[in-house]
Amino acid sequence: MLTFLKRSAYVAGLFLCGLMALSMVVYMGWQARNILLVNPRYASEVFAPHFPNAPTLESRRHHGLMADWIDCTYAIVELPQDAPAAPPDSASSSKNRAWHLQYGGPQWQPTPMPAQSERAALTFDACLSYWSRDTAGQVRAAISAKGSFVLTPGIGETVFLYSKPQGIAARIRYGD
Repeated sequence: MLTFLKRSAYVAGLFLCGLMALSMVVYMGWQARNILLVNPRYASEVFAPHFPNAPTLESRRHHGLMADWIDCTYAIVELPQDAPAAPPDSASSSKNRAWHLQYGGPQWQPTPMPAQSERAALTFDACLSYWSRDTAGQVRAAISAKGSFVLTPGIGETVFLYSKPQGIAARIRYGD
């Protein structure tokens, strides 16, 4: 009887170890899918209704592997040469889209970014380090000089940026 209990405990232990290993493989596979397939396409998906063929500068839909619970997601594209000077009022084009794909709205604020916009400043400060030096410089220039527009639509710590002078459009979020 004791031998049977030892064997049963051994088999149960092997089963639980296998189950834990399988869950780790599934988790790592999901993370690899996000990093390799979903993240690179995110900016194209966000800006498809506005600038369908805009080149992607930075794109990240999901947080990185083992990243903090709260981190940056972003979609930054290069504006086409013929882009309008004013940002899109996209209430109609974003209406039926998932929250993480929405961009634009009716209440854009001209830059320099308003001082009272602590949420927007936190978002930019937290996310700048993820981008290339050139893109980070373009974002800094866009929010600190006249001629660009920012919008904080109230979806978490999300900020929309539109800058014809810098040639970029961005959806930046610092959150879960």
